[in-house]
This record gives sequence, structure tokens and C-alpha cells, in this order.
Amino acid sequence: MDGQITDYQNIIEELKADIFAISYLGIIDRNLLALMAKNIDEKASNTAPTATKKVFKVFIELSQNIALYSAERGVSSDSSNSGEGIIILKEFSDYFLVMTGNMAYKNDIAALTKKIDMINAMDHHQLRDFKRQMRNLKHTDKGRGNIGLIQVALVSGNPIKYKIIPLDDEKSFAIISSKINKK
Repeated sequence: MDGQITDYQNIIEELKADIFAISYLGIIDRNLLALMAKNIDEKASNTAPTATKKVFKVFIELSQNIALYSAERGVSSDSSNSGEGIIILKEFSDYFLVMTGNMAYKNDIAALTKKIDMINAMDHHQLRDFKRQMRNLKHTDKGRGNIGLIQVALVSGNPIKYKIIPLDDEKSFAIISSKINKK
């Protein structure tokens, strides 16, 4: 068990390394998202407005994935059962990088990576058609067909990156990131 904790702590420290504009580790809820959205707007205010809007949209979509799908759950400030994870916004000279990480059950990882690989293989028009198809799926408590990742690819215009780090027999740590060009 100690190895699991150490591995998890090392992952978090590695994610937080480098230069970052915003970083948060904990329960993801509406109140946090509102506060962080304000911080994103302030941090990216000297960037082109289009890039700022894209960063905001990608941030919201990836954060909602944590809130809905994280294997670690906690009671948020609004008394809802929300997912726990890490959100990092890094700024570089010509792009932003939005990164999220959370515990995920191994049986969910295969579906996640398959979907990301499929999304990354599509062009812009195919993504738009796929998003329309997913919207027509039956609504569940976690949304409609998980269109958030499709939206991330459409908004960023870049492939979604992921890294899966096995932690034990049941869980892995899933890192998802998206690059948003400033121009």
C-alpha cells in the first residue's frame, strides 16, 4: 500500500513540475469551476480573446470529466458527490496546455483510450458528425454519450494526449491533456 501512495504522490509532483499558471488538486465542483474560470480569464487576458475562450472551453470539458468519472469521490461544497483529481493550466510562449489527472477504474480505461484514439483519427468534419451522433444518444446521469472529449478536439484543433499509469489491480491514474495554440 505504501508504494501506491508514493507512486500517486510522485505522479502529482511530476504533473506540477515546470511552469504553470493554475494548479488545483481536490474535489471538482461547480463553485471551484467558477473560481478557476475567473482565474483563467485573468491569466489569459493578455492573450488573443479567441485563445482565451478556447482555453476556458477545454478547461471546463476536461474538468467535468473528473467531476463525473473519477474513481475517487468526495462531497463538494454544494453537497454533491463529485470526482477528485488534479487540474493544471500551463502557459508557454505560443500555446497553453490544459492537463487533468484522476484515478480511474481499469475497466473504464480501455473505453477511454479507445474513444480518444478514435477522436484523434478524425478530421474536423468527422468530429462534428460524430458529436451530432452522440447528442442523439439517450441522456444518462453522466451526460449524453460523453461528447466532452469530442468538444475538446474540436475547440483545440489539436490531438488529445493521454497517459495511463497503473497503480494497483483495480485503478490507474489517467492523465488527459490538450494543447491550445495562442494564434
